[in-house]
Amino acid sequence: MGRHDPGDVMATGVPVIVVDEGGFPVTPVESGGPLMTVATNGIGAPITLTDNGAPCVVQGLFDPAAVALFDAWDTAGAPADGARQTLVNNTIVALKAAGIWDELDLLYFTAAHAAAAAHNNWKSPSTFTLTPTAAPAFVANRGYTGNGTTSYLGTGYIPSTNGVKWLQSDASVWSWSVTDVASTSPDAGAGVTYVGAVNPRSATNTIDAQLNRATTALTAAMASSVGMSGVARSAGPSEHIWKNGVSVAAGTAGPSGRPTGEFLLCGRTPSSFSTRQVAFAAAGSACAGKELAFYNAVRAYMTGVGVP
Repeated sequence: MGRHDPGDVMATGVPVIVVDEGGFPVTPVESGGPLMTVATNGIGAPITLTDNGAPCVVQGLFDPAAVALFDAWDTAGAPADGARQTLVNNTIVALKAAGIWDELDLLYFTAAHAAAAAHNNWKSPSTFTLTPTAAPAFVANRGYTGNGTTSYLGTGYIPSTNGVKWLQSDASVWSWSVTDVASTSPDAGAGVTYVGAVNPRSATNTIDAQLNRATTALTAAMASSVGMSGVARSAGPSEHIWKNGVSVAAGTAGPSGRPTGEFLLCGRTPSSFSTRQVAFAAAGSACAGKELAFYNAVRAYMTGVGVP
């Protein structure tokens, strides 16, 4: 059985040898034994294998979305160790359990163990892969920092063209800043014609956001850019700014259209660039009613990699 491939499960009744990552056989736990653990594998029901006819339960099979991500990292030469795989799998399972996973087009955890692993869109590891421009600085388990003038990470994703969950009246943009910097620029987003972005802390100590419009930004007082910031639009003219899972501002400015520029990290199109350290970014539908669960899942990942 491969180290992270649930597709290797054999048919019922066929003898199975379970091995660890070194290829050494692992003794199965017999059904009804005092040490038996029934696993929740993130897919649904526990998987039962047979060891020469004696039922046993396998614990820790990964969600298929996690497996796809691990395979992409292996191909990129940035394999994750067991602890990282478990953390990533748990994050994906939490997002799915909260009903958030299917609401996103883009999901990036740039606070990764390697730069190559920071580039994949977790929702679809082979699409909208991040491409660094002008050498943004990467730090393992913290993310990318731009220079404020020319450096950023491109996604190839244009909301008006590629948006599936990002719709005109149902959308959201999220980012996580590791550093506290007052700036005129957001850490992730798209512009051109219309804007979809949130600036976690302006030069006047406010959090500012626009989503699918180009009129005056919605604002709220904000003393620090650190943490998870977001802007979401649901039910058309209902626009909210979110900070660490809590709504800090609400507005009624209606949407006009989705941005026609590329979605960036470490800034937004056409030419607004951040100097904060960006550990995470996402975009999709409004995720209405799920904002705190979203923050909790991302916070658990950040804690797991050591982000304060």
